[in-house]
Amino acid sequence: MKIFGIIVVTIGCILLQGCDTQETKVVKYMKCRLAVDEIGDQQAKVNFRMNGVTSVFGDEIPKMSGYDSMRLQQEARDDLKMDVPNKRLSVENLIDEYEKSYCADIHQSPQKEKIKELKYILNL
Repeated sequence: MKIFGIIVVTIGCILLQGCDTQETKVVKYMKCRLAVDEIGDQQAKVNFRMNGVTSVFGDEIPKMSGYDSMRLQQEARDDLKMDVPNKRLSVENLIDEYEKSYCADIHQSPQKEKIKELKYILNL
């Protein structure tokens, strides 16, 4: 009986981990989209629209309710500190997100000069 309980708990943990992974991917996608929308150039935005969903999710696009989508969107905004009065922190987080490898693979537009300018302004 104990073995059966251990197996059930293990399977439950694996299933929950799979759900969490999907939500984590959605939040990563949304954070990258926010960064591209805020500091990306036109080419980055076009590349994101063309490559974003398939780069993050592959062929398995997540199906979720409108409520879950809004909740995860707010989680992404909270992670990036988009709604706090300290916009400096928000810009720093957007730059960090924009430069992350998975996000750079999607937008394919490094904008080294613009990012360098933003970092310089933040350090004043």
